[in-house]
Amino acid sequence: MTQALPEPRPHRRWLRSSRTPLRKDVGAALLLLVIEAVVFVAGAFGHDLQMWAAPDDRATIDAARLASIAWSEYLLAAALVLAAIALLARAPWTALLQILAAATLAAVVVLSQHQYDQTHPRPAPTPSAGYEPCYSGSNDCPGG
Repeated sequence: MTQALPEPRPHRRWLRSSRTPLRKDVGAALLLLVIEAVVFVAGAFGHDLQMWAAPDDRATIDAARLASIAWSEYLLAAALVLAAIALLARAPWTALLQILAAATLAAVVVLSQHQYDQTHPRPAPTPSAGYEPCYSGSNDCPGG
């Protein structure tokens, strides 16, 4: 008499095998988008209030601007994480809207950082030890 082979163990799937239903996908996408917009506006409003409250204190204004840029960077990271989770859950509309939100936040971060860099130029380099200024206006000056 022969013995039957044992049945193979079923494979455990960590990922969902089917796509998220469209209704839940679109609902989650819109809900996350609204929540992210409200959180961004609330954070930006708070930092703008800090800048408004200190009109003459340059250090406080700069600190609030940098905090606003950092806040936008954190939201960008959160949007990318949510997009990855949506891709794993096979929710294409949620992933698409999160990627669009991340692209918008990336543009906000880049523009904010550019504006901050334009208002805070780096100091001029210090002259070398052998530098001698030339006031004559002729080409007889040393070094130039």
